[in-house]
Amino acid sequence: MSQSASLYPITPAEFELLKQEANLDQLQGISFRAEVFEQNFEGLQYLLAKFFKGNDLEIINEIFSPTEFLGEEIDYTAIEFDEDFDEVEQPLFYVSPANVLAVNTLLQTVADDKFINLYDADELNANEVYPEIWHNDESDDQAFNKRHLSEGLRYLKQLFNEAAANGNYIFSFIE
Repeated sequence: MSQSASLYPITPAEFELLKQEANLDQLQGISFRAEVFEQNFEGLQYLLAKFFKGNDLEIINEIFSPTEFLGEEIDYTAIEFDEDFDEVEQPLFYVSPANVLAVNTLLQTVADDKFINLYDADELNANEVYPEIWHNDESDDQAFNKRHLSEGLRYLKQLFNEAAANGNYIFSFIE
């Protein structure tokens, strides 16, 4: 099974609709786009954490781990994991327009070459950064390398730049 992060930009009007029925099906139905970071979002997080420090890192962490959400917070003590877990409605975590703007401002300062120079396949694997099969083969048919993360950064910068320009929210869903 692979891990991916899906980022869904939505307009303020769509956000108001989503507040009425906050669930993933509704989000996927109203979002005009989804950017999926297939098996590379943890690598992106790791390199961004090497690039940013302090308050800037807290802002950057909002990309894949937002703190604001719609829906009910999960009470894990009330769940019978053998029976109920698949039935539990997950809250929808999002980055507000103000935080989208802050994230975008920081992302636009990241020079692609400086970012990718932070890449070290052995370090990523030693630190158990998913999927733990990072390597240095840069062939077009290979993933889990510098090119894979460089492409991810480009898509991330583009998504946040467009969302910031339009005053949109971005919802983050990890699966």
